Amino acid sequence: MNDESSPKGAHESATTTPIVTAGTDFPQDARRDESALTFEDREAARAAGYEAGMNHKFGIEVERCARALLHTWATESREMAKEYAAVVGPGWLALITECGELDD
Repeated sequence: MNDESSPKGAHESATTTPIVTAGTDFPQDARRDESALTFEDREAARAAGYEAGMNHKFGIEVERCARALLHTWATESREMAKEYAAVVGPGWLALITECGELDD
């Protein structure tokens, strides 16, 4: 396979020699070749994602507390309405009881 223009064994050494790339001093330098984002861009995106996740988590907790509080108030109101309806008459009590049934 060797011709006169290449030295003996040049073909074998060219195909078997591992390719060595220049090392980088910083991990973000290797990534810069892959995309146009800088390390600071990636860090800002990570921080924004973390903040959005925390806001979502706390939003869910606030919603749970609000639902529990509203449920408590609704139950108290229904009980007060039943007590009042029992004093007014059996027709009112039946109406309040029917309207206050939960649709689980």
